[in-house]
Amino acid sequence: MKKFLLIFLGLYVSSSLGQETTLVLNKIDESNFNKDGIISDEEIQGAKILEIIYEDTPGYNSMPSQKTKGYITYSDKFLYIGIKADRERVVAPLTPRDNSAFWRADFVGLSIDTYGDARNHIILASNASGSQNDVIRLPSESLGDLNMKNANFDFQSKGRQTDRGYEVEFIIPYSEIPFPNGKNQSWKIELFTGYIDDDNEGVEVRASSSMVNRDASCQLCLLDHTIVMNDIVIEKKLDFLPYVSSNISGSRDKYYDRINYETPELNYGIGVNMELNKNLIN
Repeated sequence: MKKFLLIFLGLYVSSSLGQETTLVLNKIDESNFNKDGIISDEEIQGAKILEIIYEDTPGYNSMPSQKTKGYITYSDKFLYIGIKADRERVVAPLTPRDNSAFWRADFVGLSIDTYGDARNHIILASNASGSQNDVIRLPSESLGDLNMKNANFDFQSKGRQTDRGYEVEFIIPYSEIPFPNGKNQSWKIELFTGYIDDDNEGVEVRASSSMVNRDASCQLCLLDHTIVMNDIVIEKKLDFLPYVSSNISGSRDKYYDRINYETPELNYGIGVNMELNKNLIN
């Protein structure tokens, strides 16, 4: 009986937390990347495949009705993710950056924990029209809170509709996101999607590549895939910040006198914002 309980407990924990999977990515030459919304064979040559197979809403770890597959690879300076979404109908409005209407149609994206400590998630998303959204999710925030925030990471994305649905490419420069120092990196990752399910009374579906656990006390701990990138090139930022300021003052002896203004004072110069490493800016 004791052995049976241990087996049952092991199966329950496994099904509740998912299985940790490490994807050691294959590096390809940067010249193979072409941000045109077309996921070519050259771009995903040797790419690791990550499928979105867990429905979060309205289902609970059920298989989504629509198929979505991601291809992940990298170069010296960029992380590349191409996502193919099979859809019978595509709703992809062209919206301003970080507009809340973005989340009420078809979209795909990724959530990454570059430090692997569940302190925050960097969330980057796009739709077939190329509209973008990005946020940083903190442990205290529910998914509903994210629509009111934005982070303005400078990543590239482009999409297009196909005869089977749509495709979206993400090209993410390492220089634009924070992560630990070092040329060899391991990041927690999750791919996700949202769409309108016409076969189920038009409900909004949310699904991801990681299992859901609505009772988990640490929602940011649920990413169950890790990508490994070796020998990347870290470009340090160097920003020049010119400035000009001026002020003028005047005085008068009586309130009905004209104000006598002094010569305006003009100040100008330039500041430098230099990244010494990924965690230290001077």
